[in-house]
Amino acid sequence: MGHVAMKRLAILIMSFGVFITITRAQSPEPVKGIHFFTGSYQAALQKAQAEHKPVFINIYATWCAPCTLLESVVFTNKKVGIYYDAHFICLSLDGEQGEGAQLAQDFGIQGYPSLIYLNKTGTTMIYEAGYRGPRAFIKTGAGAFARLVNAE
Repeated sequence: MGHVAMKRLAILIMSFGVFITITRAQSPEPVKGIHFFTGSYQAALQKAQAEHKPVFINIYATWCAPCTLLESVVFTNKKVGIYYDAHFICLSLDGEQGEGAQLAQDFGIQGYPSLIYLNKTGTTMIYEAGYRGPRAFIKTGAGAFARLVNAE
């Protein structure tokens, strides 16, 4: 292969690399897992009433190892996200800061992570604490959803 052909090949390879980089930057992978509502607790209740869904609240602490595990393993799981996004308005709050600290006090939180399931009007129906894997977490959510729907 001649010198000119090598230059053309090098330019072609570099162009392809730039194309791949630009394509990846423009089309990021879709976010998997639970899509947590980013508004306030009251706004989440309003959304729940409007969409006729119960509410799931995760109250965590930044220093809590099981909380971090839930966040990195369970809340990012695609199947968990599909189930929880379809059945609940999901909210996640730091139990030691701001509104999360107030809710932790209001709900009488005794440990982290605290998993709270409310009906759409804000009445606490189910309170769970601790880590569980994705499959068990979906099972917990399904049980909570069934209880919440039957209670209405």
